[in-house]
Amino acid sequence: MYRFFSMSNLTIILSLLSLFSHSLMADHKQENTLVITNSKAWKPFSYLENGEPKGLLIDFWRLYGERTGQNIVFNLVDWQESLDIASRGDAQIHAGLVYSKSRAEFFEFGSELLNVQTSIYIDKNMIGIVESDLSDLSDLKQPVGVVLGGFEQNYVSTHYPKLNLISYANNELMFEAVRDQEISVFIADKQVANFYMLSFLHRENDFISLLQLYDEPIRFAVRKGDIMLLNLIEEDLKGFSKEDIDQIKQKWINTETKVPFWFYNSLIFCLFFVAITYIYSLRKAVAKRTLQLAITNEKLLEQVNSDVLTGLYNRRFLIDYLGEMQSKNYRDGCAILMIDIDFFKPINDTYGHPVGDIALTILAKRVQSCIREKDVLARLGGEEFCVVLQGVSPEIMRDISAKINHNVATNPFKSGDDKFNVTVSIGALHIPQHQKWSSDQVFEQIDTLLYQAKNNGRDQTICGSFVGCVPQFVASF
Repeated sequence: MYRFFSMSNLTIILSLLSLFSHSLMADHKQENTLVITNSKAWKPFSYLENGEPKGLLIDFWRLYGERTGQNIVFNLVDWQESLDIASRGDAQIHAGLVYSKSRAEFFEFGSELLNVQTSIYIDKNMIGIVESDLSDLSDLKQPVGVVLGGFEQNYVSTHYPKLNLISYANNELMFEAVRDQEISVFIADKQVANFYMLSFLHRENDFISLLQLYDEPIRFAVRKGDIMLLNLIEEDLKGFSKEDIDQIKQKWINTETKVPFWFYNSLIFCLFFVAITYIYSLRKAVAKRTLQLAITNEKLLEQVNSDVLTGLYNRRFLIDYLGEMQSKNYRDGCAILMIDIDFFKPINDTYGHPVGDIALTILAKRVQSCIREKDVLARLGGEEFCVVLQGVSPEIMRDISAKINHNVATNPFKSGDDKFNVTVSIGALHIPQHQKWSSDQVFEQIDTLLYQAKNNGRDQTICGSFVGCVPQFVASF
């Protein structure tokens, strides 16, 4: 009996020791794992490609894991979420971010890893529409894209509070909006802008840096109060050489250029060649300057006749254009469509005026896609647009109007995470061939047709024919 109980107790003790050993191994493995977070769309620093973490900071922390024997696990998410994860302690390390006082309330910041130069970028077609001296950005009225939770959002909100900011969850979504021409101004790090713009193919040269906002270092960070982990990482990083860091930077950014031995001789030759060609260039200077002045005058004229927000012709141009049309005789006549967005004020009230501006630019593109190349589209102001159709029959006028109604109403409008439906009411007036008319008469009669479209329930076109003083009703749809 004594031996039986002894063997039973020994078995129990061995089982407990085995469980304790497994528990110690699991705890050791868990303690030896570092969870590191950052953005999933911050090329070239950190991003996901087919679910695989990549980027300069990813390579840096992988090297850290190899050198220290730590098991590194990456959790790449949207930028704001990465800050939340690290501040809660769900990740021990934030791979890299710019220091700010507000962030210092939640993080302990470590050594500098590299610098980022951040600028505000603008579609070069917008240059000239805004003032040339934009050091305070006070004249910039266009919506500006930023990444939600990014340092640039906090910086701009503090230094340029008048800017109309549109926030995107990450860089990939913001640059998709840039590519789709939903925004023409955005703020990004130079390295990030270069990476994403190269993927646009036909638009990589369309944007220029309007103003550099800051040049700040990126630092790693740990949760506020975790000084022990911060000091441990700092001690480990002392074992990294400058060559280790430069090798990683060279892979992703090409920060250093080695000058070949023949460069200086080539430079002397080039300077001599430039001196020779300079004499020849002087002879062409006057002609070139004259050409530049002509181009500048043409751009100024275009700006005077253009709507700043949409890039379409404005009311001033339209009035002059209609005046010229009155002396011409178009086969099958011509037509004028007055387009008004239905319930536009609720869009501004619900989503804000920057989103309302984006809706106007999207609408302009959709209407433009429905008309012919020779037709003219202008924005009269607010939510009112006007289309001038040359050489069209009443049937073609109705077909184009119906196409506009359908194209606008069928596909929801998108701006960031916002999605909403838009419809338009149209007054369409056909002017027969040889008919005498004036702009005042046309606008008076077409306003009547547009008012009737609104009265009949909106999202439709009321067509009419110009007959002197009163439009003759044709059809509605």
